[in-house]
Amino acid sequence: MSPQTRDSLISKLQRLNLDVNKHAPQVLQTEMDYRVTKSKISSKGEKKEAGGPCTEGLSVQKAASATIAFNKEDLLLGETKHNRPLYFTGYIKEIPIHRVQIDLGSALNLISTSTLEELGIPPSKLSHTSVSIFGYDGSAQRPIGKIRFRLQIGDLISEVTVYAIKTSSCYNILLGRPWIHENGVVPSTLHQCIKFVGDDGLIH
Repeated sequence: MSPQTRDSLISKLQRLNLDVNKHAPQVLQTEMDYRVTKSKISSKGEKKEAGGPCTEGLSVQKAASATIAFNKEDLLLGETKHNRPLYFTGYIKEIPIHRVQIDLGSALNLISTSTLEELGIPPSKLSHTSVSIFGYDGSAQRPIGKIRFRLQIGDLISEVTVYAIKTSSCYNILLGRPWIHENGVVPSTLHQCIKFVGDDGLIH
């Protein structure tokens, strides 16, 4: 290759590179506009091919809720073997309530009458209920009433309906499946913690 031919080729390549650099932002913007338009069309119900994966428009919330899992780092007691129930400290009207138990085996949310007294809630504030609570031995007990209030556990704030019972128990409040399912909570007695997807779409 002669020096003249080589210099001419280098000059053309340099001009080509300048043109690419000059128009690169426009090319990128066009590509972004295309992707946004395609995403909007998809979100309005555009049909997808059957059998193929569909990830366009997948929300952060759905992605997070589908990946809730526990690992060794979540073991709050380390590798220690235990048989502990799942207890937390909750807050009602900024009053700390210790021994709030989360139990998947309970079909109701319960609160002891002694806890109501600590909160300053008289029986007259309770609503009537015809629900019966059955124990392991099949015996039935009628709650003295029910009440709904705002409960905070960690950074999870929720409205919960509890049934008041007059009996001695190992918990002050028992949160069963109604509260667990309503708030999308995934509890682990083994790890001694719960996980849920917050309003920000992240796992807490």
